[in-house]
Amino acid sequence: MIVNNLKLYNFRGFDELKIDFNKKINIITGDNASGKTSILEGLYYLALTKSFKTNDDSVLIKLGKDEMSVLGSVSKNGGEDASFRIVRNIKGKQISKNDFKFSKVSDYLGEILVVAFTNFDMINLVGSAKDRRKIIEPIICQISKLYVVECNYYKKLLNERNALLKRLTFENNKQLVNVLKVLTSQLIESAKKIIFEREAFVKKVNDKINDYYSKIADCNEILKIVYLPSATIDNIEVQLNKALEKDLKKGTTSYGPHKDDYVFIINNKNIGMYGSQGQQRSALISAKLAFMDILKEQKEDYPILILDDVLSELDKSRQNNLFITIKDDIQTLISSSTITELNEEIVKCANVIHLRKEN
Repeated sequence: MIVNNLKLYNFRGFDELKIDFNKKINIITGDNASGKTSILEGLYYLALTKSFKTNDDSVLIKLGKDEMSVLGSVSKNGGEDASFRIVRNIKGKQISKNDFKFSKVSDYLGEILVVAFTNFDMINLVGSAKDRRKIIEPIICQISKLYVVECNYYKKLLNERNALLKRLTFENNKQLVNVLKVLTSQLIESAKKIIFEREAFVKKVNDKINDYYSKIADCNEILKIVYLPSATIDNIEVQLNKALEKDLKKGTTSYGPHKDDYVFIINNKNIGMYGSQGQQRSALISAKLAFMDILKEQKEDYPILILDDVLSELDKSRQNNLFITIKDDIQTLISSSTITELNEEIVKCANVIHLRKEN
């Protein structure tokens, strides 16, 4: 998969910007606040309809403007170019491919494949379980539209169940209790499907991740990702029944995929808690490369690789190990404050894009 060009209108600090990319390595460089990350964020948004920096995409609209848009020309599997566009305004977002408008985000996801490694991944790794899910979930969502639909359905059921739990705190109503039983049953069946998909995905990642880690970190440590569901497929019904009294008091649901966690382990050590920054960074990069292989296997096309201001934290030996590991037919977009931070061999074969800070 190749992005040929990207156009941003009223996006972040840009009034209007168009950038052309080559098929291999593209390095975006410039002063601080020149918009390097915004360009990569724009491509990520075009692919996943959300930012890797914020959950509120209204802040992507340039201050003082009512609407922003992101457009891109993308070729898939070496085929014809397709034109993609997302327009975001106060009413919401409109997504289109070759002027065909999508009514559901779930129908659109997977059209443009991306894997991004940003400094926000480092923050998420040491954050909450919800933060760590942000590292994994965007990849599963690009693979399976059914997974996206199921997650949306689960979220709807969860909100309804929590609202009902709050009502039952104040109302002793047998009819509402029966409704709660039905909602809980539906929630359990949806949760089982999500847990199954997450378990299967992590198994695929662990089949690949350690090979990448040994090449990038150049060591014999063992890396794996451990999926920690708050409840398993086998015991979620029992767990929710046991927690019913507590859930009624708190007005929330104690168990389910919304509580699940993913933990990165090196030699039986949780690196989110006890790992060095070098271990954390190398582990995340290894995970991203494993994600790319899985996307290729599932979607029959490599995703676009986004590296946002992260190479400067790797010594030039590890940078070189990384780019030796990346397949030749993967398009890579890199942001970097200065070219001097990067390995000279990488720069030689790259399309270098210099940005100037807009007034």
